[in-house]
Amino acid sequence: MLACVLAPRPSRAQTCTFSAGPTALAFGAYDPSATAPTDSTGAFTYSCTSSRSRPVIVALSTGNGGSFNPRQMSNGVDQLAYNLYSDTQRTVIWGDGTGGSQTVSTVPQGSAHGATLTIYGRIGPGLWVTPGAYADTIVVTLNY
Repeated sequence: MLACVLAPRPSRAQTCTFSAGPTALAFGAYDPSATAPTDSTGAFTYSCTSSRSRPVIVALSTGNGGSFNPRQMSNGVDQLAYNLYSDTQRTVIWGDGTGGSQTVSTVPQGSAHGATLTIYGRIGPGLWVTPGAYADTIVVTLNY
């Protein structure tokens, strides 16, 4: 589940909206005996009321685990380590610029004056956890 906080600078008369789609990030069934990581992608879209050439800075929260490296999904008291990245190679942790993470800067494009951004997720191999449904809540913050 993704939540969004929109944080405009006070001097701007612009608003932006956020949509947690077109695709949600979901890992599906995790196999702890697999030797390769379990990867997934998701995307979200934002749009702003006016065209502009200044970037929108997009930050992701740590989630319920309180850390960027690793983030933690929960199933009751059980946790499963994972992370979210801004690049296809899954080397740049997408966060708020602290704790070894980086934000993403994007310039709104097109008639909707927005963008669709992809989130790259990964669960490492060999994490022995109790079977069940694991989830986390990430807050997406747009600074414009």
